[in-house]
Amino acid sequence: MTNKNCGIYKITNTVTGKFYIGSAVNIKIRWADHRSRLVANKHGNRHLQNSWNKHGEDSFTFEVLEYCEKKRLIGREQFYIDNEKPAYNISPTAGNSLGVKHTDDTKRKVSEAKKGFKHTDESKRKISEARKGKVKSDETKRKISEANKGEKHAMYGKHHTDETKRKMSEAMKRYWAERLSNE
Repeated sequence: MTNKNCGIYKITNTVTGKFYIGSAVNIKIRWADHRSRLVANKHGNRHLQNSWNKHGEDSFTFEVLEYCEKKRLIGREQFYIDNEKPAYNISPTAGNSLGVKHTDDTKRKVSEAKKGFKHTDESKRKISEARKGKVKSDETKRKISEANKGEKHAMYGKHHTDETKRKMSEAMKRYWAERLSNE
């Protein structure tokens, strides 16, 4: 039986016709990750990011090419890469980090690197400038709304623990205290 979350997907620039092919155990979550990074101008694929920046969010479509079992993902992704020759894929070889286990030392280093990160005022200004004037079409707004409803939402059926709720509350209190003290 085929899993309807796991498969091969394609991100296409409808202006240029160029595209990216990828695979994911959970396609919805992977697309949300791609979109989030592209919108934030932090995507690891510079070709895809540059095209997104140039042509805008409304010029891209996301489609599932095939659903398949997890064990077939890499082989099927490689099939599509070989046959469709995607312009935005950086590597001609399908690959992933499935099964990669980071050491405790690596996890600690990543955690330390992320703690206390703050954008500089210059960085904040540049982000603000980059986002000014970008208006989402009614169609894009509708798609975003649909994607965040019911079972499609990433948090559907999940609940934060009391500890997580407490931490989120504390973080928001610190955020607003800092923000109000700077005014």
